[in-house]
Amino acid sequence: MGRAMKDSGVEWIGEIPEEWRLGRIGEMYTERRQKVSDIEYPPLSVTMKGIVPQLSTAAKTDAHDNRKLVCKGDFAINSRSDRRGSCGISAYDGSVSLINTILKPREDVNYKYYDWLFHTSMFADEFYKWGHGIVDDLWTTNWQDMKNIVIPVPPVKEQKDIACYLDDRCDQIDSILEKTQASVEEYKRLKQAVITQAVTKGVRGDRPMKDSGIAWIGLIPEKWHIVNLGRHMTIESGISVGKTYESGTTLVEVPYLRVANVQGDHIDFSDIATILVAPGEAEKYKLHTGQLLMTEGGDRDKLGRGCKWNGEIDNCIHQNHVFAVQTDEELLTDYLDYLTTSDVARTYFDITAKKTTNLACTNKTTIQKFTIPVPPVDEQREICDFLDDKCEKLNHLITQKEQLPTELENYKKSLIYEYVTGKKEVPSQEDAISETIDPKVLLMVYIAEYFAPKGRIHMQKMIYSVECILGLPFGTQYYRYPHGPYDKNIEKYEQEAVHRGWLSVTTGNQVEYSIGKNMDEYRKAYQEAFGGMTEDIRRICTFLSKMKTSQTERVATLLASWNDFILKGIDSPTDDQIIDDVRNHWSDNKHNSPESTWQGTLDKIRSNGFTPKGNGLCTKG
Repeated sequence: MGRAMKDSGVEWIGEIPEEWRLGRIGEMYTERRQKVSDIEYPPLSVTMKGIVPQLSTAAKTDAHDNRKLVCKGDFAINSRSDRRGSCGISAYDGSVSLINTILKPREDVNYKYYDWLFHTSMFADEFYKWGHGIVDDLWTTNWQDMKNIVIPVPPVKEQKDIACYLDDRCDQIDSILEKTQASVEEYKRLKQAVITQAVTKGVRGDRPMKDSGIAWIGLIPEKWHIVNLGRHMTIESGISVGKTYESGTTLVEVPYLRVANVQGDHIDFSDIATILVAPGEAEKYKLHTGQLLMTEGGDRDKLGRGCKWNGEIDNCIHQNHVFAVQTDEELLTDYLDYLTTSDVARTYFDITAKKTTNLACTNKTTIQKFTIPVPPVDEQREICDFLDDKCEKLNHLITQKEQLPTELENYKKSLIYEYVTGKKEVPSQEDAISETIDPKVLLMVYIAEYFAPKGRIHMQKMIYSVECILGLPFGTQYYRYPHGPYDKNIEKYEQEAVHRGWLSVTTGNQVEYSIGKNMDEYRKAYQEAFGGMTEDIRRICTFLSKMKTSQTERVATLLASWNDFILKGIDSPTDDQIIDDVRNHWSDNKHNSPESTWQGTLDKIRSNGFTPKGNGLCTKG
């Protein structure tokens, strides 16, 4: 049963616990106004990620004494509305810009609790309501107004408990966010590798190869050619912006593409500019369907990447810093599009570009000299069809993964607000212990709900395979049982899931799993633990769920042996090593299956891109 609540009478705060009171910021903090020099006190920046050593992008001034002192433990907040959310506790003694308000906490205040409170979007809205200015979207909230803002005041002990709890929970969420982003980057690298492999080796399997003579291309199929791109294309610059015309010249208004519109892998149509040009120029610089657009300069990782124009806008022209490439009948635009995305182009343009710290540029001559592998046209089409299918699937996975951080950030914001305003109560130590959930329980319920495992052994092999392939840090001791790697705690996971109302487990000739009634609680816990890995887990489990139990045993056993080799320092064991270990050093029944059966299963594992991460413990006999 929840604790008694009362209406705070403050819209942005809402209800608070009965034992809490309201106060004003001026009761909790005093302003620090001392001016200092950034020569004596290191310059700091107040950012959305807190107080950090001064950013290289920060505006500099020669007025070294025109700064505010910040001491370790002070709270600093940027008073301007266009810097919304820039605040935090300082871990340094230093100096900041005068636009910031520096607050020194009183002795009876847990400053970490108020750091969480001041980071909520609700407080930010309230903070800027007290501001003053002459521009609708830019005003300043000074200390004289800020100190009168009403805030919740929990008992000091509860302030500390809330701060500690949020530190822990948000660290967990941030860890998931970090893993999710790493997973997104991994899928992007996989996509890049698939494209590079296809445009340099083809998609027809093993065949006679020859040296391309280019280090970053390597071997290519014997019947392919190596040529300069200029042999198979023409390249045109666009119109120079800012041109003046004689009085009375007839001009027409047309849309035109700028460098900002050409994003490497897509065209950004959200902000298409128009320009007045002579009719002849409108015709001369008009883009044609099927051309490949390339930018003269921009981000180093995008330079030289093509982007196909499909005639999305009628009578559209291009700026002189955007090249329009037209290929001939021996080079498909779609193939060249993929080629410019590959590591072949990335390496060439990185080597040949003129570079600054963050930007690079190229020119028409350099693009024409780009040495490329050219298959026969029919094989170019075959490669493009293959990559269209593969990249569509990978793009779908990447898009799904990129959506998760937004969902988690929203969840995190809601969580912080509910605890700092007392709508949720920090669990007691006893409750927190009882709420500790073994992540394997969550994984088990997910597999039971979506993949209907064929008994306990099938369930165990699916759990192990997910743990091994994703390198999950469970630290479980697995044993070399006749039916593959086995965790002796499997029944405890079942009991925990049943106790929480997440699963119903029926024993008999074969264990059967069905979903429980308390799934809302489960899904929240699963999302926090595995939300960023769901697509990876689903891909592995989909692969295994279609198999017989005996086949999943073989998969898990091979993965376990392979993982053991990695743990022992053999990073790339051969298939023969893995199969020999399984057939001769596992259990007697493993020798009953011929080498060809084990090899076939290992081929399936590799063809799906599944490899152990070398995490965890070696299996025991």
